[in-house]
Amino acid sequence: MNKEVLPVVRDERAIAVENESYRWSNLIFTLGLLADIEYRVWFLHDHNCWDLFALLIIGGNIPTIIQLSKGVLISQIARTLIVVAIVALLAGALTPIFELLYAHR
Repeated sequence: MNKEVLPVVRDERAIAVENESYRWSNLIFTLGLLADIEYRVWFLHDHNCWDLFALLIIGGNIPTIIQLSKGVLISQIARTLIVVAIVALLAGALTPIFELLYAHR
């Protein structure tokens, strides 16, 4: 069948509904993954959850990376995301150091 004959079935409303469904799906996936990590930390002691954290971080950053590569993301938002990532990395790196220094006092 010729593509020019087919009607257009996607308009702005359809795209907005799709994006909202992706947002809800990602939100439920993220909260479920965080709940699984918390369950493993609190009830399954001595169980590493770094693989789940890696899934969470990579999955959360894929849209940002794609939007940056395609030039869709606003530069001010991109700068804000970079600053937040740097602060999070510093907090994550300093937390074990403070725990070692001050936990047994």
